[in-house]
Amino acid sequence: MDNLISNIIADGLLGKFTHIHPLKALEGINAADAQREPAPGVHSIWENLYHILFWHNLIMKTIHDADVDWKAAQGKDWPSTNKLDDKEWNKQITAFRKSLKEAQEKMEKEDLSKPIPSFQEKPIAQLLLILAQHNSYHIGQIVAARQQLGKWPPLKS
Repeated sequence: MDNLISNIIADGLLGKFTHIHPLKALEGINAADAQREPAPGVHSIWENLYHILFWHNLIMKTIHDADVDWKAAQGKDWPSTNKLDDKEWNKQITAFRKSLKEAQEKMEKEDLSKPIPSFQEKPIAQLLLILAQHNSYHIGQIVAARQQLGKWPPLKS
């Protein structure tokens, strides 16, 4: 059963059957475009990626049995500056690529029914499913932002 659940969550993380691969949503975007606000009050591509990575890291720390102060994390999940250069943007994309791989590896190695004490005893599978759902939502926002900026679809490489 773990293998079935693992495959379902992995498909969700990678957008299989639901949306494009998450990394495809970031292709061909430079730092200048990533930080442009597509419309007033709409998060930029960079802000969405920052937010995805912030929660991904907290969820993975929780799965690794680290004690996470969820209340202290509130309000820190969006960047506090709009200053982004191509080097930092590429570091963010690399971190996202690694985070997807880390989640997949965790699914392959762990008992997905193992409860996580610092997350109301919910099983690892539930945290990974939350991660997949959260990522999917924000990947959709990234694609919508790209459409508003006239940067969709990605150029063929």
